[in-house]
Amino acid sequence: MPWHFPSFISSWGIVTTAATAPSILRIHPADDLIVALRPLQAGEQVSLDGQSWILRHKVGAKHKFAARDFAKDALVTLYGVTVGRAKVAIAAGELVHTHNLQHATAGFSGKQRDTAWTPPTLSNWSRTTFNGYKRPGTRAGTANCWLVIPLVFCENRNLAFMKEALQKALAMAALAHMNIMLVNSSACISAAPPVRRSRNQPLPLAPAPILPCLSFLTWMG
Repeated sequence: MPWHFPSFISSWGIVTTAATAPSILRIHPADDLIVALRPLQAGEQVSLDGQSWILRHKVGAKHKFAARDFAKDALVTLYGVTVGRAKVAIAAGELVHTHNLQHATAGFSGKQRDTAWTPPTLSNWSRTTFNGYKRPGTRAGTANCWLVIPLVFCENRNLAFMKEALQKALAMAALAHMNIMLVNSSACISAAPPVRRSRNQPLPLAPAPILPCLSFLTWMG
């Protein structure tokens, strides 16, 4: 029979049991959206930091409800920043989702000041080498490892599309690379006379290697 831990350790290092685990969370003190940490029922009363709300709708785990009344077109704050604008009036305790909230952000200004930068001296590494491959001209390439991490769970679907697109593209690149190798092999064993190459004529560059490491991390639950 499998054994389960009766409690979990929160990100703050506090051990809590299911009976004492919080039901809701305000991520930032300035937020006027509250996050449900478990499925909440319509009519249920929840409290946090001296405030109480009676929920007007069912609120699924990780979904949000209004911490205050919003007039139509009022700005909504989450993570301490503006994340949306109310499409209609929203009452405290009401589920907030795409049916009553549209995307909006606070104003943003660009570059504020010029910053001087002095390139480092590279003479100590002028004779240093590394494992890589040559590109046209004087540049070189290295093998890269990509790690894609979503900051919030709602980006999982976007990552799924990105993963599928990259996997298809890399698979096609791998097939093309194999085709080039097969064509070159066929040319080597053909009956055509060999092509003479001068001593100073460079050899053709090999295709860039396929990305060796690509990992996607997603939120579970």
